[in-house]
Amino acid sequence: MILGFRRVIAALEPRYTLPSDSWLRKTLIPELYDGLCKDLMNLLESASFVSCTTDTWSTAQCTDSLLSVHWVDADWVRHSALLAASPIVGSHTAENTKTVVTGVIAKWNLAGKVHVFVRDNAKKHDERTT
Repeated sequence: MILGFRRVIAALEPRYTLPSDSWLRKTLIPELYDGLCKDLMNLLESASFVSCTTDTWSTAQCTDSLLSVHWVDADWVRHSALLAASPIVGSHTAENTKTVVTGVIAKWNLAGKVHVFVRDNAKKHDERTT
């Protein structure tokens, strides 16, 4: 597939050299990510309060927690952002979910700003089931 794409680009513009996949992975994507994180951090700094939602899911390939945040600015404009898609170590208990959520709240400097938090129905760990 990639080879075919490279041939099409070479036919369209022979003087153009495609960037390497290594450059995309190691340079471009991290720079874009860092810039977006900085912009989002600035937006979140101006928010007085935020609402958070989280969901967890499990498949054979994935056991991740998805954490999003929503807030309304001083002009009553609603904002929304995905803050993390983090793996949960172990089962999706309330305690394991709390560990992920606490880390994300700390990373984005949201301590003291969360006025409501909605999550899925993760259960507490029950020693009888292990």
